[in-house]
Amino acid sequence: LGWALAMMFGAFGGLLTEPATAPFAGMMEPTDGPNATVYFFGLITTWWPMLAVITIWTLTILILWKGTSTIEAAVRIFVPLMWLFMIGLVINGLLQPGGVDGVLYLFTPNLDGIADVRVWQGAFAQMFFSLSLGLGTMTAYASYLPKDADNVNNSLLVSFLNCGFEYIAGVAIFALLFVYALNPAGTTLSLSFFAIPQGIAGFSFGVKFFGVFFFLLMVIAGLTSAVSLVEGMASPLIDKLGISRAKALTMVLVPGIIGSLMFALPIIIDPTLSGDGTLGLTLLDLVDNWAFRYSLLTVGLLECLLLGWVLGADKIRAAVNVHTKFKLGVWFDWLIKLVIPIILTLVLVGTLFQDLNEVGGIYGSAYDMPGYKWLPAFIPVAWLAFTLIAAAVLTSRKTVDLTPHETDPSPDHLAARVGG
Repeated sequence: LGWALAMMFGAFGGLLTEPATAPFAGMMEPTDGPNATVYFFGLITTWWPMLAVITIWTLTILILWKGTSTIEAAVRIFVPLMWLFMIGLVINGLLQPGGVDGVLYLFTPNLDGIADVRVWQGAFAQMFFSLSLGLGTMTAYASYLPKDADNVNNSLLVSFLNCGFEYIAGVAIFALLFVYALNPAGTTLSLSFFAIPQGIAGFSFGVKFFGVFFFLLMVIAGLTSAVSLVEGMASPLIDKLGISRAKALTMVLVPGIIGSLMFALPIIIDPTLSGDGTLGLTLLDLVDNWAFRYSLLTVGLLECLLLGWVLGADKIRAAVNVHTKFKLGVWFDWLIKLVIPIILTLVLVGTLFQDLNEVGGIYGSAYDMPGYKWLPAFIPVAWLAFTLIAAAVLTSRKTVDLTPHETDPSPDHLAARVGG
């Protein structure tokens, strides 16, 4: 998000309209190249992203400070803007020569790709992250709902709206890629910061407007995610420890800001660009690999096993069916208990097997990082240790009893429940 904000301000200037020169070749020698790509790698070797990161966290804090009231107000503005801009990109792309070909490419199945376990892993991880599964976010938001909420209808609505937006975004992006003959294969980073801005730079009119608005869209979309992620951690801390919203947010924000700033460190550790170049981008890449590729699916697998076999999927189904128009059948039990766990296990094992055998060992070990060769092995160990220790500490803490506020709605009890 910090990078997107910095690129947005760059788009006000000459990012998309003027020749760019930056320390791109080996990250040491000034080199001409595609504006957005050169600009980005030049940007991450400076300290400006750190200021952008602090700005993003400040905006996140402002949105979260008053709880659901400010969150709702922000979402009411941001989400419609995202839809309008993406629909505008769809119309622009489809009206250009080659735009329809991009859409046909997007929706034409490739059996070789479908057979690759990494495609399934990427798809599952994307959907888990996009729908906030395995993160605690849905649990936090659900805690604000009335007890008679129709959770089946809510789940269907959220899923269809989310996936519907992603289909629209896919159409817009692939139309753009084919109109300007850009490579449709790539990571989120390369598509967002290199390929799409390069396509926008080829627009016949309104280059700066579309460039600024594209990065603004990224910032807006990211802020809605950031808000939900922080709230997903702060809300249970409020309930668990009985502390104020300000204290809970501080407990999340302090390590969050420190971590984000570490991901923006401009120190060059990989001058040949065999990996990511800077220390900050390398840290983000390594942490993202374990948190995004493995953590989400692992948590989802454990949730299914615990809820399905320990708590009982039939009990969950019976509780949900009390307040819904769409009754869940017995098929729901077997999805939770067997079907989903088997699929997730196969994807996780297959991904780990490929990482250890085809990629050549631990993720990132092939990067040319003199003095930092220990990072690829250290990151997963630190990630696992931090997760287990934090979980053990929080689990061992006594949970504050918040039930009295139902019969005794005193200010103290109400403040404890809603975080002040």
